Amino acid sequence: MKLNVKDRIAFPYLLPQTHNMVTMLAVRDIFKKIRLTQDEEKRIKLVVAEGRVSWDLKENFEIDISFNNLEINLLRDQVNIMDKKKEVSEDVLDICLKVKDEK
Repeated sequence: MKLNVKDRIAFPYLLPQTHNMVTMLAVRDIFKKIRLTQDEEKRIKLVVAEGRVSWDLKENFEIDISFNNLEINLLRDQVNIMDKKKEVSEDVLDICLKVKDEK
């Protein structure tokens, strides 16, 4: 799945905060895959202050991240739950669509 900087910053909002142990291990693995490295944070000039995140929008590069079947199913389930609860915001809409389209 190709994810840009915005996707990767917003991605944790798709992940459950609590669940059973197997699911939370999958969440941990997903987070490790999508998180920005220190070098990437420097490259995009990431700033986190007062609950807000900003970065140099010219540095919105993409990387291709592979997810296993368990992770994809977890992500799809989360997107479906958010959709049913009408919790899909503009900030995560693109990621939700990418998850739905992932094969």
